Amino acid sequence: MKIDKKSFVVGAMSVSAALLAFAHLNLNSVALASEAVQGRDFQLVTARIIKGGDALYILDKKTRYVGIFTWDNAAKSVIVRDVRNMDDLMGVAAPAVPTR
Repeated sequence: MKIDKKSFVVGAMSVSAALLAFAHLNLNSVALASEAVQGRDFQLVTARIIKGGDALYILDKKTRYVGIFTWDNAAKSVIVRDVRNMDDLMGVAAPAVPTR
């Protein structure tokens, strides 16, 4: 049985289309709230917020600042909700400076 070039190309394209459709339907991953990613200088955490939706918390470990970002559907943009120092949020007193 001999297959001409046109039939072979159509068959190969059909197989690749079926594989892509299968991958799209079964292998898509969705970002979920309560995920955390940690690196050397930064830590990123997603979480649900009270008003609905998700927030992204970014902690800069060197400066100890945390930024809170949310998605605004109406404006179709990321909104900075707050940026604060972790020591202020946790009520940590400033370290004592030794006197000489």
